[in-house]
Amino acid sequence: MFSLEEEEPGKSIAFKTDRGDVGFQSIRQFKTKILICEAGRDRERYTVQNQYDEYSVTEQKVVYEIPYWGIVGLLDLGFARFLFIVTKRRLVSATADFVVYSPTQVKALPVWRRVVPLSLDEEEHERLTLKQFSDEFTAGDKFYSLDIDLTNGPQSTLGAGLQTLSTNDDVKGYFANINQRFFWNHHLLEPFLSTNTMQFILPLTCGYVGSTVIELDGPPVKFLLVSRISKKRVGTRFWRRGVNEDGHTAMEAETDVTLIKGDKIASFCLLRGSVPLFWKQNLLVDPIKVPLIDLTETLSPESKNAMRKHFDMLMGDYGDAVDIIDMIDRSKRGPTAELSYCYEKAVQELSHPKIKYMKRQPVNTSQATEPFMRDIPSLVQRQGFFLADMNHSKITHVLKRQQGIIRLNGLDCVDETTLAQYYISLHTIAILLKELGVWMPSRSKFDDRSLSKIKDLWTDMGDALSMYYTGTPMRNRYKIRESVMDTFISPVYSVYVDLCRLYLAGFADYKKQDTRDLLNDNLIFSSKPDTPQSKSPVLKPIKASVNDQIYLRRRLQRFESCQPIYLSAFYIIRRFTSPLEIKRTSQFIAAMIWLFLYWCLVHILGYPMKSIARRPKDQIEIHELPELFVKEPHGVDIAIRKWRQGQINITSAKTNDLTKVIEEISDPRPREDPPVSAVEPKEGSLLPPLNTSNRSRSVGDMVKESPLKPLATPRLLSLPPTKSPERKPLEEPKMLLSGLAVEIEEEEEPHLLEFRASSFAGPTFFLG
Repeated sequence: MFSLEEEEPGKSIAFKTDRGDVGFQSIRQFKTKILICEAGRDRERYTVQNQYDEYSVTEQKVVYEIPYWGIVGLLDLGFARFLFIVTKRRLVSATADFVVYSPTQVKALPVWRRVVPLSLDEEEHERLTLKQFSDEFTAGDKFYSLDIDLTNGPQSTLGAGLQTLSTNDDVKGYFANINQRFFWNHHLLEPFLSTNTMQFILPLTCGYVGSTVIELDGPPVKFLLVSRISKKRVGTRFWRRGVNEDGHTAMEAETDVTLIKGDKIASFCLLRGSVPLFWKQNLLVDPIKVPLIDLTETLSPESKNAMRKHFDMLMGDYGDAVDIIDMIDRSKRGPTAELSYCYEKAVQELSHPKIKYMKRQPVNTSQATEPFMRDIPSLVQRQGFFLADMNHSKITHVLKRQQGIIRLNGLDCVDETTLAQYYISLHTIAILLKELGVWMPSRSKFDDRSLSKIKDLWTDMGDALSMYYTGTPMRNRYKIRESVMDTFISPVYSVYVDLCRLYLAGFADYKKQDTRDLLNDNLIFSSKPDTPQSKSPVLKPIKASVNDQIYLRRRLQRFESCQPIYLSAFYIIRRFTSPLEIKRTSQFIAAMIWLFLYWCLVHILGYPMKSIARRPKDQIEIHELPELFVKEPHGVDIAIRKWRQGQINITSAKTNDLTKVIEEISDPRPREDPPVSAVEPKEGSLLPPLNTSNRSRSVGDMVKESPLKPLATPRLLSLPPTKSPERKPLEEPKMLLSGLAVEIEEEEEPHLLEFRASSFAGPTFFLG
C-alpha cells in the first residue's frame, strides 16, 4: 500500500506506507532548512523536525536527521518507490527580490519496497537507476527558485513572468501558469500535482542562470541571463537531431537577456534549435569519423508537416514575426550543405508571410562576422523588445512587447549559435540600457569592466549548453573572451574538443540519453519483429517498462558473453575502465586509449562499428540481439497445499518458463474445477506471451508424451474414496512436483501420498 495525504492543508504532508509514514513540512512557509527525523525503528515511523513518533517519544529513538530543501521527484520502479530530496544546494544568483539555487546533492529516500525479496536483476536495476537520476539532478545544469518563475520569461504569454512565490497562496497560481516545455521533473512530480500538494516540491529548469551588475552612466543595473532547454525532445549530440512528429526540435533552448533597474524591467528573447525537419546522424561507421547525415526523409510530406507545426507553436508562444538565421556551413559539398539547402527549400515552399529566412555562414571568421553584424540592427528593430513596470518582482504594467522571435540554428546549435547570439545581445543590451536611462547619448561602447562581465556570463552559458548537448565546453569560447592566450592556444583546444566529442558521442553519451528519456517518461524500445522469418520484419515501438529494461540489459550481457573470449574480455574491461565523462586530464588520456583500441578493432580485426559502439536503449535493435538461452523445461512445477486420499487440490501451477498452467486434479467423481487464471504480459511488452494451450491436460498425459524414459510407470490418482482416520491437524504444507518421470509411493497411512521428481532442468517457481 502507498498513498499521499495532506495532513495540514498547505503546511504538512505524509506518505502512508506499509512500513510507516514519511512527513514533510512546506518549504515555502519559512524558506528554511527542514529536518526529517527517522524515528522509532521498531515501528519504522518517519516524522519531521523535533517531533517524534507517537509510539516512542524518547530522543534515543532518533536514527538520523536529513537537511531537506525540497522534493524533486518520486521514482516508481514497480518493486520499490524512492523520494528524491535536495540535501545540498549552490547559490547561483541573488537580488533583493529573488534567489536562484542549483542542487548539488540529492538523496533517494525509500518510501515503499516490495515484501518479496528482489532478484539480482532488480537490485542491479535499482542501483543503476538511482545513480543515473542522482547524477542527472546534480549535473550543474538544473536550477530552481522559490521566488521567481524560471520556466517563463518576463514576456511569456503563459504567465506573469517574474512572479513572487514566497507564500503558499502564490504557489497554485505559479503551477497553473508554469511552462511545461521547461518543467523538467514534471513527470516525477505528478503525484504531488494531482493531489494539490505543490508546497513541498521544486520545479527544476535545465539550462543556465547567471547574473551580474552593470554600472555605466547611472545607478547599477541588474543583468540576468537565463537559458532554458526544452524537455520535449531531450538528448545528446548525434542521438537527437531534427524535429519530432509534434513539432519539437532537438537542442531547443530559449535565452532571455533581462535588465532590471529599480521598478523597470527590460528584456529580449532569442531561440536556438535544430533544423526542424526529419534527419538523423546516428550511423556510426568509424571511431574517429563523424557519423554521416541521413536525409532520406528530410523533404517528405510528414517532415514538412512537422516543420509547419513547429513554426505554428513559435508564433503562438512568441509572436507572429519569426526570423530564421541558418548558420550551417555550405562552404563544402556534402550532406551538411545539402541539409541547409533542404531547409531553405522547405521554408520557401511553406511561403508564410510572417516567416523570414536568412542564410549566413558561421561567424568564426571576420569575413563572416562583418555582414552578420550589419544585419543585427534591422533584425532587432523588426522584433522590438519587452519593457514593463515592476513592483517587488511582479510586473504591474507592460509598456512594450517583443513582436516575435529570432531563431538561430547550426548543425549542433552550440558553438556558432552561441557566438551569433552573443553579438546580437551586445547590440540589444545597449538599446535596453538606453531605455532604462543608464546609457548616455555620448557613449559609443561598453567600458572594459562591464564588457568583461557580459563576456563571462555568455561564455559560461555557452559552456553549460555545450556540456549538456556534447559533453564538452564550447569549441570557440576564445571568440567571446578575445584574450591573447585563448587565441594562441585555440587550435590545440579545438582539436582537444573534437576528439572528446568523438569519443563521448559514440561510447559515453548513451547513458545520459537513457537517463533523460527516463526522466521525461520517454524511453521507447523497438520490440521484437512480428515475423522473425521475414527479411524485412515490422518493428513496433513500445514504451519501455521496468521489466523491459531489465530484459534488455540481460540480452546485452548475453550478447557480450557470446563473443570470442578476447572480445568478451574487452567488453568486461570497458565496463569498469572507460570514462563516461571527460573533465580531467586522466579521463582524457583514458578516453584516447580507448578510442585507439576501438580503431584497432574496426580497422585491424575487422569488427563492425555497430557491434562495439555504445548506443542508447532506444537505438538498439533488440531483434538482432541473441535470445536468452533458457533450457526447455522437462516437467511441470506444481505447488500443492493439501492432499488427502482420492483428492488433490492444486492452488496454482506453472512451468519453468511460465508457459503452461495445470488445472486441478481430482478423483473420478464429477466435480466442478475451480478456474485457473494466468497473467498475460501487457500489450507491447518484450516478455514472451503465455502459451495456455495445455491448461486442460493432466499430469498423466504429459508423462505419456514425454520423450524421456520414466523411472517408473506412473499410476494416475484414482484411488477409491475412503474415510480418512482422525489425526492431528497438520500445518498447511507445500510440495513441489517437477519432472516428467514421477514415482508415486504410498506411506503406511493410506491417505497421504509422496511425490518425487526427476529429470528436472531450469529454475523452479513456487506459487500459492
